[in-house]
Amino acid sequence: MIVVIADDISGATEIAGICWRFGMITQVQRQFAPGKEIEILVINTNTRSVEEDAARTAIETLAHQISDTNILWCYKKVDSVMRGHVCAELEVLMRTLQKQRAVLAPSNPSKGRTIVNGHYRIDNLPLHETDFVNDPQYPTTSSLVTDLLDVSHRYPILVLKHNTYQGHEKGIIVAEAERLEDLSHWATKVDQNTLAAGSSDFFSAVLEEKTGHKKMKSDSQVVHAVGPKLFVCGSASEYSREAVRNARRLGIKVCAMPNSLLDYATPARSLIDQWVEDVVDALHADDRVVIAIPQPVVKDVQLSNKLSTYMATLVESVIGRSPIRELILEGGVTSEAVLSRLGWTTLKVLGEYGPGVVQLCMSGRENLLVTIKPGSYPWPEEIWNQPKKGESDGQRNRNAGSDS
Repeated sequence: MIVVIADDISGATEIAGICWRFGMITQVQRQFAPGKEIEILVINTNTRSVEEDAARTAIETLAHQISDTNILWCYKKVDSVMRGHVCAELEVLMRTLQKQRAVLAPSNPSKGRTIVNGHYRIDNLPLHETDFVNDPQYPTTSSLVTDLLDVSHRYPILVLKHNTYQGHEKGIIVAEAERLEDLSHWATKVDQNTLAAGSSDFFSAVLEEKTGHKKMKSDSQVVHAVGPKLFVCGSASEYSREAVRNARRLGIKVCAMPNSLLDYATPARSLIDQWVEDVVDALHADDRVVIAIPQPVVKDVQLSNKLSTYMATLVESVIGRSPIRELILEGGVTSEAVLSRLGWTTLKVLGEYGPGVVQLCMSGRENLLVTIKPGSYPWPEEIWNQPKKGESDGQRNRNAGSDS
């Protein structure tokens, strides 16, 4: 069994989607529970959103658990722009799993995310000039990778190209990569003394290098759920705001969060109850409804967490009153809050709308699908290209064409 450790749920499901493409039996778990028939186990520790000491404790506990299990190798999935306690978690894993070094390759060249000359760029823009400057918990102020990483108290941090790496260095090796071929070169450097860590692109390269498997599935494949779909836009990214604008263009009802919920002094339950009524009424009129937070971005972690809790409470209440067939969740924090509220701990992959946008279900709840999308990834067109209630395929295609 291969174990992947991710620090948020959208990163975990993104990795699981890659495993699905490779045709491997995979589970996403929020609590470690190894199984005999599982080839790849992806564990979400949810440590990105906690304090560093709590993250270290959680990772150390998990590291000891997997050390006592018959695993082939371990991969540490990190946020592609290195939000979270990246070095702290790598330190714990390296020490516990007895690794001399970690090759950390956060680049995702397939999504225009590269590290060249020590600087992180997205579509050729320095990271601090992108939407990540608005992240409520980890706002970006630099593109220099050594500024983006948290401090390592135990190991040196080296930023290297694959052709300058000698193989005997110790510590945390930040791998520069501009192309997918660069990551393939780095994957050949991962030996038994090395912990592989980084992005989904690097995981794909390491998986191919270590197993000899090639991706079996290249086209998007999902279960086409018939029935109401609830879109939960919980990210502060521009992609989220564009999704709301696109929904309105397509005639999909958007139930926005009431402004009053931004007020800490206001009793929240009655406001959430009214929001629930609005969503349930909208679902009676249409099979697709979007809930969103359209208010301006506020860089306040406590408020951000509170809003995610409101969203999760809303989703639980709506599911209790309306036969939702598919939940489409955007953003790791929101997705984690919803899954926690619903008590879902183990998920299996059903398909992908596109890379990173993964459709899953919980065992025993196949009638309710959940699709999870990282907040910083674009929305695939197919996710919107479904008929509204009473609309034929021909009408849908004509309407989609008029919006282009």
